[in-house]
Amino acid sequence: MILQAEVEALIAQLGEARSSKRRAAAKKLRTAAVASAAPAIVAALEKEVGDRRAWETQYQMIMAVAASCPNAEAVSFLERVLALDLEPMVHLAASDAIVRTSRGADAAVLSALQSGSLPRAEGAIRALAMTRAIPTESTIQAITTYAGKPAHRQVLFWVAAAAAGWPRASVRSILELCLSDKSADTRRAAEAALDGRYLEWNPL
Repeated sequence: MILQAEVEALIAQLGEARSSKRRAAAKKLRTAAVASAAPAIVAALEKEVGDRRAWETQYQMIMAVAASCPNAEAVSFLERVLALDLEPMVHLAASDAIVRTSRGADAAVLSALQSGSLPRAEGAIRALAMTRAIPTESTIQAITTYAGKPAHRQVLFWVAAAAAGWPRASVRSILELCLSDKSADTRRAAEAALDGRYLEWNPL
């Protein structure tokens, strides 16, 4: 368990002039997942999004918010982040964080799928995979329909990674499609999912 003094030091480090220092603090706060740090992380992120070049730091701050704030407090701000002209990975992280922090994960996932943004859809599905959440049948059908389109093949890996605990009849077709994907990780995730096994993944 991280000490309060360490948390306070990391929060102070979020205000450092060098982006690498701010990013390092955000990564440590992400790992610590201390709820009391969430307001300070959001405040730092509000300043950080003013510089598109600092996308890696923005990404880590967003994921720290997701880890520190297990409720809907930060959702409205994260939705504003999605409206900004930022790097796709930042939008992916914001969408992931919205699903993790929303009271209604299914609604958040469906909103992402309907947004027209591939990074946003990918982030939402990634959140399901990393939290091993089991959506409703209608949400599963929406995800598999979305992922089955050639233009959306980018999300196949996370669908395969998420589907291990989903009803086999609902995902067999999409997992069989994943078995023919050019990505070895996607094929491996699909093979495990067909066996009902989750694998450990460590995204950025």
